[in-house]
Amino acid sequence: MARSRRSVVNVSVIAVRVSTNFLRRRHTPTNLAVRLDDLSSMAKPTEIRVLPRELQLGDRVRDATGEWEVSRPYASAGGKLVSAHVRKVGRPEATDLRTWGAHERISVTRA
Repeated sequence: MARSRRSVVNVSVIAVRVSTNFLRRRHTPTNLAVRLDDLSSMAKPTEIRVLPRELQLGDRVRDATGEWEVSRPYASAGGKLVSAHVRKVGRPEATDLRTWGAHERISVTRA
């Protein structure tokens, strides 16, 4: 019986050593720098292409006149047209109504 206890203790000591080595290796400065770079790239808003039906509140649409923020998207004409009320970024008094065909892809920025 004493022999089985020793083997159990030895296994637990080995497990602790392995996990400690794993933690040390995982938190080296180079790995930490790589992980911080990954976090900074995730923080930047990326431009994606979506169908108009997938527009969400707060999406930003850019065109020749500037950047617009989507406030109220809705579908009409049996789902073949998608319209959205948009506000100009930086000038909330400037509003417009944009309409797209449901099959067209739109470049939007999501925060």
